[in-house]
Amino acid sequence: MAKDAVMNELSSMGSEPIKKILAKHGAREPLFGVKADDMKKIVKRVKKEK
Repeated sequence: MAKDAVMNELSSMGSEPIKKILAKHGAREPLFGVKADDMKKIVKRVKKEK
């Protein structure tokens, strides 16, 4: 899976409420507001492709 494809998928999974929560906890821009559980799903798919 190419980097651009992963970044596009992350940007589509992001949500504004999660982004606000992450910012309160110290995350800096740029961020998409994606839940860790959703990111783990992408990681599993990428690992299987290698």
